[in-house]
Amino acid sequence: MQPSNPDRRQVLGDLVVLEDDAGLDTYEQARQAARQAASEICIDPMLLAWRDQEQDRYWPKYECGKGIEPPWIVWASSRGADLTVRIGKRWYFYFLCWRGKG
Repeated sequence: MQPSNPDRRQVLGDLVVLEDDAGLDTYEQARQAARQAASEICIDPMLLAWRDQEQDRYWPKYECGKGIEPPWIVWASSRGADLTVRIGKRWYFYFLCWRGKG
C-alpha cells in the first residue's frame, strides 16, 4: 500500500518544512539553511544525506541494496536519520539528531 502523501516516502523521522527557498540556488546555501533549521531542534545535527529534486542530484552516490527505496533514503535510514528538512519542493536534507540535554 502506498502512503497517501507521496512526499512521505521522502521523509525520515520528524519533518521540518521551510517553504521559502528564494535565494537558495546552490547546494551550499540550501545546506546552511537546513543545518540552521535542524540546529533549532537538536544539538549538533549530523547531515547524513541530501537530495536536490530539481537537478536530480543526491548524496551519497552509493547504490544501497536492491530494494525500491532510492539510495539516499536507504543510506540515511540505515544510519539512523531521524530528522528531514525539506526546503520548498526542491531540497531534502536528512540528519541524525541528538536531542539530549546540553
